[in-house]
Amino acid sequence: MVKRIFFWFIIVANLIGASIGFTVYFGQQFLSTNPLLWVFVADAPLYAVLFVAAFFFRGKPKPEALVSRFRKLPDLSLLWFLAFVGVLKYGFFSVFTHLLYFQFYFTPEGWFMSSVLFVATFLMITQLMLLIRIVKVKASFLLVGIVWFLLNDIVDFTLGLHSRLPESSLGFMFPATMAMSVGFTILSYLILKRYSGSSMHK
Repeated sequence: MVKRIFFWFIIVANLIGASIGFTVYFGQQFLSTNPLLWVFVADAPLYAVLFVAAFFFRGKPKPEALVSRFRKLPDLSLLWFLAFVGVLKYGFFSVFTHLLYFQFYFTPEGWFMSSVLFVATFLMITQLMLLIRIVKVKASFLLVGIVWFLLNDIVDFTLGLHSRLPESSLGFMFPATMAMSVGFTILSYLILKRYSGSSMHK
């Protein structure tokens, strides 16, 4: 009973957090961005939703009716891997930038929203332990992950879709974010390969 309550609490809490991120934090940016580029706008909320999907379909416990209903789903291991990398990368990115540019974010007007975002993204990283033993990986996921997250970085910083940053920081944060994409994709693959029991065939 306790495990089931925890299971649904994690799902509901992430969906509420993602909804706030989509509407409050990124709402204006969505309105001013071409819908074809929306997938590149709200990074952290998007990967929070994918985390929920991975945890829902791969985690336990679930009602037996749900288990049997989704048993015939196609293999979504690559999507769950991207969810893991995305949560790790964008969670770290948010914590890192808020600490590095503390005075920019924690102003008298913005300290509350920044504090909520800081705590939420830190907790988002810690919950990845729930996926470590249930997400299987292939070696080919490395290339897909690196290409996908580097594409995100290029679109974000060349089209101005990145999250709010000091203007003076962009020259540093662009290559730093690309380094995070490569580093966290590799790190995620190594963690999941080590702790998920066994990796899938190539």
